Amino acid sequence: MGRLARTVRAALAAVLLLQAGAALATALLPPFRTLDGVAVAAASMHGKVTVVALFSVTCPFCMNEAPKLQKLYRENRAVLNVVAVNVDRNDALAGAHAWKRKYGLTHLVTADRMPFEAALGKPKGIPSLYVFDRSGSLVRTEVGEMLDEDFDDIARYAQAQRPVAAAPGPAVPFAADLRQDSLAASRAGTPLVLFFTLPDCAYCHAVRQNYLAPLVRGEGGQRYTVREIVIGGKRRAAGLDGKTASHRELALRFKARFGPTVLFVDGAGNALAPPLIGGDTAGMYGAYLDNRLAAARARLAAPVN
Repeated sequence: MGRLARTVRAALAAVLLLQAGAALATALLPPFRTLDGVAVAAASMHGKVTVVALFSVTCPFCMNEAPKLQKLYRENRAVLNVVAVNVDRNDALAGAHAWKRKYGLTHLVTADRMPFEAALGKPKGIPSLYVFDRSGSLVRTEVGEMLDEDFDDIARYAQAQRPVAAAPGPAVPFAADLRQDSLAASRAGTPLVLFFTLPDCAYCHAVRQNYLAPLVRGEGGQRYTVREIVIGGKRRAAGLDGKTASHRELALRFKARFGPTVLFVDGAGNALAPPLIGGDTAGMYGAYLDNRLAAARARLAAPVN
């Protein structure tokens, strides 16, 4: 696109933004349900910029955008959420599942279109894309296929919204009283996350700093109780049964032999999701972690038969 065309496009976008300013100020990110039926509170998305993309499985422009949205999420997931919403009226759930598999999507996909329609109105066309700021307020809307430079603009906006920390955030605390930790996790409706490490383990350090410390700080809007247990360590801690044991003994109880290993358990030590073993060697660790946390929350929320 030439410089003149970009200038005209930017001017037009500015005019449209001014005209829509009042409407944007009142539009808020709504709660919704995932493909697995897990409720996602709007507040849980706060703290990051959120992109909502409406699609139809028969829309060729949506097909073009799907890989670009995945790339946007993959490269900016520390500061940005992506939610793809299937607006088809027939077989929407099955279509959304197929869409997620087809494009290898690791961001959120949902067929729960009604909350978005209630918050944003009926879409003027498909695809439609909405950008919400870190507080969940709508700041941008687009109808029609997005250009690569549009996605670049969104990425720059999300990165610019990254909060500047006054001081380094807390590290993942060492396990000291797992019984009390499990009670705290239960009150929050979240799993107890156990992080098994080895000394001088580069993969453990990366997982701790890049993925688990943000959970402790609640950067995605939901704080998790995460505790580090050093495999072979002599540090003492109360187990889930209240009895004191060394970190080495706790690791043996949970059959954790490799570092890093992350377990998702309830108050009795029962697994709520498959363990996450190894480091971020394929660039997919964040997606694997998100999927396991969602599965664990779903297990905890499921009615007891």
